[in-house]
Amino acid sequence: MKRLLWIALLLPFAAVAAVNVTLGQWELRSASALIANYGNYDACESAARVQSAPATGTSASYYCRRTITLAGVANPPPPPPPPPSGDNGGLIGPFLPYSAQDSIDVAFVNFAKTAMNEVNEPGYSVPLPYSASQGYVDLNQAEPWLYDRPATFFKLYLKTGNEKYKTYGTTLFRDYMAHIDSQGYFTRASGDLKYSYLDSLVLYEALTGDKQYRAKAKLIYDMTVRDWPARYTSTGFWTERHHAYAMGAALGYYALTHDAAALARARSLFDVLVTMAASSGAPLHTVEQHGEGDGDKRMMTSPWMSAILIEYVAAYQRASGDARATQFLSRYADYIVAQCLYDGGIEDSELAGKRMPWYMCGNGVRLEDGRGWGDMEHALDVAGVLAHGVWAKKQLGQSTTTTLNAYNDLRTTAQYTFGYWTRSTTNLPKYRINPPRKFNWWFGTTYDSSFLVR
Repeated sequence: MKRLLWIALLLPFAAVAAVNVTLGQWELRSASALIANYGNYDACESAARVQSAPATGTSASYYCRRTITLAGVANPPPPPPPPPSGDNGGLIGPFLPYSAQDSIDVAFVNFAKTAMNEVNEPGYSVPLPYSASQGYVDLNQAEPWLYDRPATFFKLYLKTGNEKYKTYGTTLFRDYMAHIDSQGYFTRASGDLKYSYLDSLVLYEALTGDKQYRAKAKLIYDMTVRDWPARYTSTGFWTERHHAYAMGAALGYYALTHDAAALARARSLFDVLVTMAASSGAPLHTVEQHGEGDGDKRMMTSPWMSAILIEYVAAYQRASGDARATQFLSRYADYIVAQCLYDGGIEDSELAGKRMPWYMCGNGVRLEDGRGWGDMEHALDVAGVLAHGVWAKKQLGQSTTTTLNAYNDLRTTAQYTFGYWTRSTTNLPKYRINPPRKFNWWFGTTYDSSFLVR
């Protein structure tokens, strides 16, 4: 029997906006049995790996779990039902609860206000709808839904315990599901694979126990199987984002159903990445294949789009235990640091000292898309890529110094970016988000970064 090491955080949340967080010990468990308590994660994980090692002769799965109590009101509602065994198939990784001392967490909450069109901060009076050019969120358009908007709000609920994010995420999710057609496409962007997701469905089901959308999950999964074969050719269209959402659909369907064929498909899609990255550490493909420039045969990768891809590679590692995935996370982080980051001062002196990622990059080559002021918008999500690299290097016994330094540099740029978009014009939102999908790409793949680099 396959031996899985997985990690879960139990979050019995109170329905309050401000809560006191109490962290329990790390519990080593097998199935529902408590084996031992440990004072820190590293000790628990080490023990779990020893117990799961083939030499023990056991077929049990061992995992580390930490209880987190969020208190602040009497008689809190009961906790959500536990996810299916195997930590939702590994789809959603471990993370730290909200901290007012973490500037990224604070930004997540602040910019969520604008993402929900809650824009009247003290001293501000913003008419609704305000200008679309200023980022007003019109959910009748496809654009705000890119990068799985409901899942982003569910993750914010899980981090904060604030019920309003769960309620809003549920409203978004049901609207989203109502617009999945019989072919598995989102009707506001019909025929476009990159708008079809299962993360929000997995989270919704785990939080509510409601399984009524399983048929929609099958439609989405089947569509990605049809539209995105598990292969790479040197001439066909290929992006990290499309490949990521095909992997995400397979892993999401596996999380919901534990269908072995879905996990096998995720492995086949990962095999494609391993082949593409064999020599460089990155899934290099031509600029032309990426849809950017007819005839441009330069081989590159997109750090922006890989922020999504790396989340699913990590999810695949958690679901499968495939050691190659850990190597991939480490090597890809090395490639990003070596080839894909630059000082924004080359564009504007105000950006000097602020490290940021190119849109596409290869061995000594790059493709620009908003140099400086545009690239800084992706410092946070690419920092998430490096956070996974830091985690992987720890597992492999490799030095994390260079990767962690780059991660911190990108976090610093992200903090500058948040400040840049915090505005004083009182008839427009204080926390500006334009385009609206930016909220999803900023926070949807970085909810776990602080845990990964802890």
